[in-house]
Amino acid sequence: MKASDSGLGLIRSQEGLRLEAYPDGKTPDGAQRYSIGYGHSGAHLGQRISMVEAERLFREDVARFESALTAVLSEGATQGQFDALVSLAYNIGAKAFADSTLIARHNVGDFKGAAAEFRRWNKSDGHVNPVLVERREIESQRYAQASPGYPWVEAEPAPVAAASVGLGLLFFCPYCRAECVAHFSAEKSERCSSLVDHLGTVVQCELRAAHVGDHMNDRLKWTTERAFGALAGKA
Repeated sequence: MKASDSGLGLIRSQEGLRLEAYPDGKTPDGAQRYSIGYGHSGAHLGQRISMVEAERLFREDVARFESALTAVLSEGATQGQFDALVSLAYNIGAKAFADSTLIARHNVGDFKGAAAEFRRWNKSDGHVNPVLVERREIESQRYAQASPGYPWVEAEPAPVAAASVGLGLLFFCPYCRAECVAHFSAEKSERCSSLVDHLGTVVQCELRAAHVGDHMNDRLKWTTERAFGALAGKA
């Protein structure tokens, strides 16, 4: 698979074109590193090239990263995904890319997780780089929008139907949207005006609900038609 013209344009726009060698970080032993053209590494101080030479180097570099990406892809990729992945590999290097959690997530079909991983590669010299933050966001969006199933929609928790749970009932709370274990109780508590349809019949009972999460200590009273007379006598 090859990067598309759009993918090549993405890399060019993010790398920028410089026809004279410029400092581009340090080597592992601390020596100054230089790049030239569209981020081509291995240049030397004072080196200059033409636009034709810059394009030739760019095409060679892209081909190298296309091959590196293909070698670690066990899950297929759409064209947009491939373009975004090549752009990332071009910027961070083939080894870092091959060892990344991003490609591991992609290879198990976790495209949403892989899209989020782009944003982790936003540092240079140990510090967050605003230029890289912007580039990663562009790549992440390119990858996500080309992924099967996009846009990803967060699933809403399904209401829990009334069901027997020990001596009580399991309800879905219409107020906090948390599951409740509601127990029959003769104690008075704050009255809740909600009606609960249980076993096909609208019944009204005084219940005390123990909420999960942040609502563990909340109390609710469920009233239903069947017990209305009894509750009216307590009110």
